[in-house]
Amino acid sequence: MSQVAVLATFTVHPEHEEEALAGLRDLVERSNEEEGCLHYALQRPRDRPGELVIIERWRSQEDLDEHLQKPYVAEVGPLAEKVLSAPPEIRFCDPV
Repeated sequence: MSQVAVLATFTVHPEHEEEALAGLRDLVERSNEEEGCLHYALQRPRDRPGELVIIERWRSQEDLDEHLQKPYVAEVGPLAEKVLSAPPEIRFCDPV
């Protein structure tokens, strides 16, 4: 089993930033409680106003797959439709 990293970048409408932060903070808190979660953090790039980034690291692909089935992950979809100005960019990475 190999660890998996995920980088998720969100471009947020300025008027919805606080709502986006609240929803994503809840996601981060719940995700960090999952057994297979090694790291799950919300970041704000210094050089890109309006962007938020979630950096995740999972023990295995199976743990990530299980995470993606959680109801609180599905709740991000409707929030994203409301607060994002572009589709999220999600990158799945393997350690090297």
